[in-house]
Amino acid sequence: MQHFFYFPRKADAEKLGERLGNDGFSVEIETGADGNWLLLVTTLSPDQEQTEDDFHRMEELAAEFGGEYDGFEEVLDLFDPGMVN
Repeated sequence: MQHFFYFPRKADAEKLGERLGNDGFSVEIETGADGNWLLLVTTLSPDQEQTEDDFHRMEELAAEFGGEYDGFEEVLDLFDPGMVN
């Protein structure tokens, strides 16, 4: 699952990225298309209840660090090792 955050200041994206990285999430920071900074946070796809908890947590963290939470999307793993000869 990937969560998307946007920040006007890179330093704020880095602060939240460090916090979530310390919590075990994979984080990447890059320039967004609109000139803001994109913080991309990746985690294993949890169950539905965990997804709802994470959604609310991410919204709160975005507000705390001066950014905007733009939601999440599931990451599909299309590689099927059984199909490789």
